[in-house]
Amino acid sequence: PFPPRSRYQPGNAANMFTYSGPRRVKVAGLWDEQMLYAAAHQDLLKDVHLLVGTPEHLARVATSGNLRLHQLQALVIDEADVCLPMEATSQLMRRLEEACGAFAVPRPQLLLAGASISASHVEQAARRGGVQAPLLVPPP
Repeated sequence: PFPPRSRYQPGNAANMFTYSGPRRVKVAGLWDEQMLYAAAHQDLLKDVHLLVGTPEHLARVATSGNLRLHQLQALVIDEADVCLPMEATSQLMRRLEEACGAFAVPRPQLLLAGASISASHVEQAARRGGVQAPLLVPPP
């Protein structure tokens, strides 16, 4: 009647609850309307160090004024291989530069993530001014 015990339950050595890496790093993700709502109304992005999201959702939160940059160390643009040609990516890059200048904070490290990122994607991002000293890390 009950499903077998999951190996990912608290206390099991195979799950994230046994993590012993760096502590006190706040990570947030923006990938749907619910996360955008939480960013706008529930302080989801307060004191975030690492933010992950698609260009569309990151651009929307940036234009809303809810992108908090004071603690942000890294910004991961997911699905970059698919989204780089889109206007949302360019809009995000512009908003990020404007916000960093307005708050006089250092620009966070920008990471592009995607299933099939190629050298041409990295070159395209560099031409747009989105990345500085780009480095392509191929999958193992």
